[in-house]
Amino acid sequence: MKKKRVLFVCVYNSARSQMAEAFLNNMAGHKFEAVSAGLEPGELNPFAVEVMREVGIDISRNKTKSAFDLPLSRAQLDIPSSRNLNSLTVEGGENRYLNAHPAWR
Repeated sequence: MKKKRVLFVCVYNSARSQMAEAFLNNMAGHKFEAVSAGLEPGELNPFAVEVMREVGIDISRNKTKSAFDLPLSRAQLDIPSSRNLNSLTVEGGENRYLNAHPAWR
């Protein structure tokens, strides 16, 4: 079975999106290939690293990534992990709305 590709996007890619990527890959990596990225990549949040360590998942070596450096067309589902993130402009000026909970739109 081919894995479904999922992209978790947030502003800094420092905590929530990193955690979501790790949880999905850890819990359902046989069905999904999760990646995370941010619009303005920052530093990995040490509190996120600690919380994930507490549940047995090590993200301490993860690096923050820019959403603009990823081939977004490869993702089959884009999930924003920030309330104020409704759409993402990808290369070429195309506006691509992210699939998310309706309350985030």
